[in-house]
Amino acid sequence: MDPAIDSQVIAAKQSSADILEKVERLVKEAETKKSKDKSKHIKTILEYLRDGLKYGGMIAQANGFAQAAVSVLQLAVERELGRRQNNEQMAVAFYTLSSATLTIRHIEKIRLSEDIQNDLQAEYSEIHELVKEFGGFANAFYTTNKRAFVGFLKAGEFKERLETFTQRCNERQDQITYLLQIGTATNSIEDPQDESGLKAFASIFSEQVTNETKELLHKSIDDILEEFTGAFLSQMEEARENINMNIQSSRAEIMAKLNSGPHNLIEDSEFKNVWESMDCIFLCVALLSDSSVKQQMYEDMILITVLLTHLQHWSTSVKSKIFVNEICSWFRTEFEKYVAQNGVPRQDNWTLPILSRVMFHPAIGDAIDDDGSGYISVHEFNVFLKQKPPRWSPPEWFLFSSITINDIVEKLIPVCEQAKKSAAEDKDVEECIDGYLHRMKGISKLTDWPENTGYDRDFFTDVGQVLDELTPLAKEYEKMHGDLAKRILQNDGVLSEISEVTPLKNQFGDRVEVWLLPFLENVLTHQFQTITGEPYDDGEDDAVDPDSAENDEQPEPKNKKYKPAPVTVEQWINIDWTLSMLVYEFHERMRGLLRGWKMQKIDGEMNINTYSGGLFSGWYAAYIDKNNQEFQQDISELESFYEEDSDEDEDEDETRTMRAVTQKKMLLRKHQRLVSNFHLLYGGTDKDNASVQSSISSSSTNSKKNSSKSLQIDEEEGSDTGEADPEAEDSEPGEVEQAEDGNWGEVDGAEDSD
Repeated sequence: MDPAIDSQVIAAKQSSADILEKVERLVKEAETKKSKDKSKHIKTILEYLRDGLKYGGMIAQANGFAQAAVSVLQLAVERELGRRQNNEQMAVAFYTLSSATLTIRHIEKIRLSEDIQNDLQAEYSEIHELVKEFGGFANAFYTTNKRAFVGFLKAGEFKERLETFTQRCNERQDQITYLLQIGTATNSIEDPQDESGLKAFASIFSEQVTNETKELLHKSIDDILEEFTGAFLSQMEEARENINMNIQSSRAEIMAKLNSGPHNLIEDSEFKNVWESMDCIFLCVALLSDSSVKQQMYEDMILITVLLTHLQHWSTSVKSKIFVNEICSWFRTEFEKYVAQNGVPRQDNWTLPILSRVMFHPAIGDAIDDDGSGYISVHEFNVFLKQKPPRWSPPEWFLFSSITINDIVEKLIPVCEQAKKSAAEDKDVEECIDGYLHRMKGISKLTDWPENTGYDRDFFTDVGQVLDELTPLAKEYEKMHGDLAKRILQNDGVLSEISEVTPLKNQFGDRVEVWLLPFLENVLTHQFQTITGEPYDDGEDDAVDPDSAENDEQPEPKNKKYKPAPVTVEQWINIDWTLSMLVYEFHERMRGLLRGWKMQKIDGEMNINTYSGGLFSGWYAAYIDKNNQEFQQDISELESFYEEDSDEDEDEDETRTMRAVTQKKMLLRKHQRLVSNFHLLYGGTDKDNASVQSSISSSSTNSKKNSSKSLQIDEEEGSDTGEADPEAEDSEPGEVEQAEDGNWGEVDGAEDSD
């Protein structure tokens, strides 16, 4: 192994050991922490474990043990850190798993026999399977225990299962420790010549007596040290020579990179030449704008040429307007070359009329300019090109990114209107419905952007000449989003954690505006069916065949009226929580852009009305309208809810706890009423009903006592909004939950969901 890498691995082993010691101390301290500080304390434990596993990954890569286990456990801990609230027992379980996995820091392969190595590999494979199984357990635990009623009944079973996990993990760690002790122990016997004695002794360790074994036993410790010291010095000399050669090679490579220019950082070969040519153009423009440099150009053309030759290699970002103009000009030239060489236009030549129109250039620049700074970096350009669908050409991607999806609004509004009509008369769900309707009103502000920007009036006029070619792309893009949304949402249209949209973030980065509306359409379509009991009809099936002779007068789709379906308290909480997360993601993206423009001393209001086609304009207009008290209050509550303030005072903690208790009481009253109605329906007397309700109340009291002995579930989880925990899924109280498989290992560019 390279000495430099070897020293890094040694440091990683020590660091991982230090971290485990710290975590062990923190776990013991957690028992004495007050509820106010416990959440932050648990986060600290998980953050330490995350750092320790990073070192573990380095160690595993070096010695070849437990790579799969470390990788999956890293993902699991990262997912745990992404939760709004963490359970103390779960954090302890992650510590136990990490402690067992990080025993790899004790492994020295050179000192272990092949049999011991094989046994260790088998043990770490067991840990790998255990971690994957625990990942599924974590998903089931957090999802199920977000339902007050189901979690209440399942707490004992979860506690038993968690204890089983801990026991199995400790057994694996003990076995690994035993194997390591056998492999590294120094043993001696009185008579090395007694081969039968050697064999008998070696059999205890499942080893064979070889000539090498006998030779080592015959040697004194001084001889062994001398032999290995000589070998070490030889290795050191060889390593020193290798380091010197590597330094020289690296220096040459670094200088070559510096001298080659930023265009070589462009991953798409088609655009490297464009960026390289633009470097010189941009610098010429900059220099000619300076009168002193202009005079110098006249006096000494050679000096200015040398200056350009060197300076052009250091431009790693360019002004968006210049970049888009140059790119579109380059496309026009390429299209002309293609026609001259082949006699026919390129397949994507239809994009030229749009790319040639300056009015679309700002939108193209916004599609690439991630932070809205007005400058496009090499990194932003590479990310933009990676987002291009595989079969699309760059011009098609540039064009489509300049045109925001319009028909999403038409699909959202009917769903929102039907949601408003879905309020049931059940008093227990009234508060939940109010919260959901507030979210609907917020979404209506979010979808005001076409009217604010004039997009709904001018869209078809602007792109009319390419509408036939654009429509299939729009449908393909919509289908891609639909498939991705289906993977994320399953069948209920509910998100438990915002981390579940990681596949979208992996695809589009921080560009929430790129994926939010198509994804929101899928979410609301699912929720529409939950609220009305019927699938949402987008009207496409009512369209008349365009080839029909009677297609001049296509009938308008009938406006069907829907009736509310029975929706439980848990379902209202879930769908409201889902919309809250998505709206907040959009709101935070807008605030981030405004902060960036403020730092650059750029007019934020003007930019927000044009950036990304003006998609933020409707939301921003409501955001700055202080007369809209209802919207201002909703936004204030949303920001406060997500504010991660570690110095939160105790009164706020108590308030959230009381809200959680109130929600649980609300659920209990609902079930009392259901049982009461059942008895009245089937001939029960008032006395019977009183007896039943008394029994339920008594059961509730006893259950609370039993619950305190079973697996502790923090009542603060999910109660920040004053609603029952919003991470629950779409099911009735008492319904048996099918846990997800927790397949943490399969990552195809998208992180797995909770």
